[in-house]
Amino acid sequence: MNKFTDEKCKQLRELASGTRAKLSMKDELLTEEKIGLVCDAILQSKAICELDFESSGIGDKGCEHIRRLVEGDGIIISLDLQLCQITDNGFKILAEALLRASSPIRALNLGQNGLTSQSTELVASLQRRYPLMMLLLKGNKIPEEDLQRIQQWSLTEKQVDNLIEHSCAREKQRMEEEKLNQENEDANVLGGEEEVTQETCAEMKTEMNV
Repeated sequence: MNKFTDEKCKQLRELASGTRAKLSMKDELLTEEKIGLVCDAILQSKAICELDFESSGIGDKGCEHIRRLVEGDGIIISLDLQLCQITDNGFKILAEALLRASSPIRALNLGQNGLTSQSTELVASLQRRYPLMMLLLKGNKIPEEDLQRIQQWSLTEKQVDNLIEHSCAREKQRMEEEKLNQENEDANVLGGEEEVTQETCAEMKTEMNV
């Protein structure tokens, strides 16, 4: 492995868990051994959320290693694999891993690869399962009519904005309800303490009178 990739892996291993960083290996020629070591370092650090492997030549064999990242616990949210010499076989590996994932990535760029109509059904399955995921396929060999059919499963930008807006509104309402419930609980606790104090004072007065 060359010095550049060695240094990248070292930096990855030193990143603290919880860090949200982007790793770019663009134009870095990655053999199967190199991509395996890079993926090992990423999994070890748990600090990378965006990956750029554009023009790295990982091919279908590299997809076997990338698979370990996308079927993980949702750490990776963006993956750029354009111009990586990936065919239908490599995409099948990635797509099946994504369909198993509990928290899929939000953006996947597979432009300028070798995908054909054989991948159409898997692409459609991904879009049906994850309509909010941005899947870029420009420059492949998938027929235009197939791409148009697939797009029916993805949401428009306006629909995505509406979903986000509604989600934010629900979250705001939930937080307000939690705050109100907490205030009521605090008030009940204070009320109970006052009652106990009054009862204690009454008992003390009774004892003194006796």
